[in-house]
Amino acid sequence: MTASGMKEHLDRYSLRGTAMGWYTPESWERLRAVADDVVMTFAEFERKATRKVRQLEVEGFTVEKVLIDVDHMVAWCRRKGYRVGDSKARAAYGAAMAIARDEGDPGLVDAPFEDRSGQLGRRAS
Repeated sequence: MTASGMKEHLDRYSLRGTAMGWYTPESWERLRAVADDVVMTFAEFERKATRKVRQLEVEGFTVEKVLIDVDHMVAWCRRKGYRVGDSKARAAYGAAMAIARDEGDPGLVDAPFEDRSGQLGRRAS
C-alpha cells in the first residue's frame, strides 16, 4: 500500500496511528528463506520502510514499529491455512498480533476471524 493509500485508509476511520512490521537483519533473512515473494535485501527493505514511516509521520501519523518473530508468523500462517509467501497473509498476522497486544490477551492472535476481503492467499489444496 502506498503512503497516500495508507493515509486514505486511515483517514476513512479517523485513525492517527498505525503499526508497521519491522525486522532485524537476521529475521529478514529468515523471512526471505520462507517467503518466495520477498526478494529485496534487508538494506532495501529498511530504506523503503523508513521512507514510508517518514512520509506517514510528515502527514501527522504515529507509526509504531513492531518486531516480527518470523517463526511465530510462519506457524500462525500454517495454522490458518495461509501462504507465508503472501504479503496480505503476513499483514493479517500483524493485525492479529496488534489486536492481541492492544486487548492484553496474547491468545487472541489465534482467535477465529473472517476474511471479508477474500484476498488472503490460501495454500493450494
